Amino acid sequence: MNLAAIIAIKYPSADLQSEVILQDDGAGAYIKIWNLPEPQPTIIEINQWAIDLETQHNLTQTKSEKLKQIDSEWASIEKAGWDSGLGYSLGIVSTDVALLAGVYLLAKEASALGLPIPDLISIDNSLISFTTLADMTMLLLRYGAARSAVAGTFATRRKAVVAALTIESLVKI
Repeated sequence: MNLAAIIAIKYPSADLQSEVILQDDGAGAYIKIWNLPEPQPTIIEINQWAIDLETQHNLTQTKSEKLKQIDSEWASIEKAGWDSGLGYSLGIVSTDVALLAGVYLLAKEASALGLPIPDLISIDNSLISFTTLADMTMLLLRYGAARSAVAGTFATRRKAVVAALTIESLVKI
């Protein structure tokens, strides 16, 4: 990172045309004029700022890459859906969850009226029929618990990435 960028980041209100004037005589930029109320930083301070800014940039970039990885893993899980263990899978994207909740509400009403329970549709578009509301309820309770657990795991990982203070800690997430 160059000296002008470091000064601009550390002193955002400084005018680099009048208050802080940098010069480069071929051996690298240096502060020629310092007209700020704050003490002029030493080369050691400037070098440390450069290291800190680079570290922060690398951490930010690594966090972004880790979040993309987690999003990609989530997309794969969404594509596969929830395996019921009964030979079919149910979708887990939010529209699938809403649809299943809606069908369940209709199933409760149908059952109360003595009507047939509506079918669910699996992720591969096959029909899933139930003879009793209790059977559907048990399946959807298992589904809800599994969907909640996997979403919670991913949410926890995303929060950990955002809260990470070092690149090393991101590797463990």
